[in-house]
Amino acid sequence: VRALGDLCAEWWTGDLKLLYVALGLRLRTREPELLASGSYSPLPVEGPDAEHVVAFMREHEGKVLLTVAVRWFVSLLSTPDSLGDLKQRLRDTFVEVPAAQKETVSQSMKFSNVLTGAALQARNENGSLRLRVGEVLAALPAVWLIGSRNVDQNA
Repeated sequence: VRALGDLCAEWWTGDLKLLYVALGLRLRTREPELLASGSYSPLPVEGPDAEHVVAFMREHEGKVLLTVAVRWFVSLLSTPDSLGDLKQRLRDTFVEVPAAQKETVSQSMKFSNVLTGAALQARNENGSLRLRVGEVLAALPAVWLIGSRNVDQNA
């Protein structure tokens, strides 16, 4: 299996897209209720390159799946093989993650990147839970982040 970095370096070959399809099918098998019954919410994106980012959330029984993707991303790259430019270019662009009713914006949410396994955290920035798109994507054109809400069952 080619390393993810190799696939990103030659994203135009279609191999990276095949990886996304395979991982998406595996995710659908692993989280059928979340994907079939979960609520759907488009997420607000703010920042200088917000028009290049699409984000939405599925949530079911405390599980959360975020999808963050860049559209027209080639226009953000210095050269076609430089997906790494996305991290720098999108560093000041944010996805806002809505807090659950029982949560306050002072809390954070932890996520795991489905593709890389990297741990990420939505942080309280300017009074809402936000993710920096550059950190979330790094050198990928799209990611799925899975996490769960910290819901107190005794509240």
